[in-house]
Amino acid sequence: RNHVNIRHRKSRLQAFWGLLKEDWFHVMLRQKTIYSVLVLLGAWTISVLVFAGVYMFVDQAYLGTDCGLGGEAGIQFGAAFAFSLETCTTVGYGLPGSTNAFFENCGAIQLVIYFQMVWSMMYNAFLFAFFFARISRSELRGSQVVFGNKCVIRRSPLHNNRWILQIRIHDVDAKFPVVESHVRIYIKRKQTSELIPLRIQSPDDELGAVLWTSWPSIVTHEIDLYSPLFPPSAAVGRDKNLLGTGGILLRQADSVSGSREEIVCPTCGETYGDWERLRHHIAYTQIVETNDDYPVEGTHRSLTVEDYVEPPVPSQDEIEKNFPHEILVLIEGIDPLASGTFQALQSYTREDVVYGGTFKSVMAQNENNHIVYMEDFHHIEVSVV
Repeated sequence: RNHVNIRHRKSRLQAFWGLLKEDWFHVMLRQKTIYSVLVLLGAWTISVLVFAGVYMFVDQAYLGTDCGLGGEAGIQFGAAFAFSLETCTTVGYGLPGSTNAFFENCGAIQLVIYFQMVWSMMYNAFLFAFFFARISRSELRGSQVVFGNKCVIRRSPLHNNRWILQIRIHDVDAKFPVVESHVRIYIKRKQTSELIPLRIQSPDDELGAVLWTSWPSIVTHEIDLYSPLFPPSAAVGRDKNLLGTGGILLRQADSVSGSREEIVCPTCGETYGDWERLRHHIAYTQIVETNDDYPVEGTHRSLTVEDYVEPPVPSQDEIEKNFPHEILVLIEGIDPLASGTFQALQSYTREDVVYGGTFKSVMAQNENNHIVYMEDFHHIEVSVV
């Protein structure tokens, strides 16, 4: 759930260093917390050790001058490390002596202290930003979006008795609704490496396929003639009198609703949204042409109205044989608390499909509340296809 297993042929170490050079912050941000803490702690410790070495070098340059660090013999590593640690953590100077001579006699040490303090402030600010970004990331918010364990493929009277694919989705954190959540569906076939998108009927993808995930929702894709789930064997000859797609993924519902035309009259080239309108056109034009004594050949009088009907829908066996290797459902939205974008993923294979079923209703209402019965969320009522 919520991640896709993708591996690259390039070695992981080579890819890691390549990304680290280009985008080190996000590479670090994506590592496990324990790894990030160890790396950042190691970098901080190394900086303390480096400045300890600088203090030893500068103190040696001031031999014979009381710099307040190590006396005439010069500061040793232990004392230099303690002084560097005190400077980095700003806990106050108590070691290695009680004098403030390094503020009075040795200007170079003051300069080193200045640079270490600047480095310390910047590193502390980075740590705060890093851990805030790490803690407040919204990607885990997707685990609260629940998908049905099974998807449904059935014939729907509302879709001219065509086959439809349905998936149920709900966000269990209904108190803080996801902002601008929308859904996408892809299929993956075993013989290709391409993800093919599916058009979505409900919620309408032309309006952004926006969902209110706080309410249990059913996402619907119609398996029409343009759907990648439509069996190629059943599509043979069905594109007769249809306009070409031009490489665009279309929906039959758009032509039925009048948003576009797809069926061409073979005689005059007029286009219509569905077969019924084409039949009305042929029948009316035949009356006009007969009345005007048009010849039969090359006119609408040569057409038989009954030949122009919508082809029958494919059988369940044809739908099953054409089912892809995998269906991927992607929910994307904004977490209202952290204002971060997250994604929730669900995968369905052949074993996850129920044919002829409908999702059981999970909603009820009392005087003050709407109630979601999550114990029935995955339940599907099966009927004869």
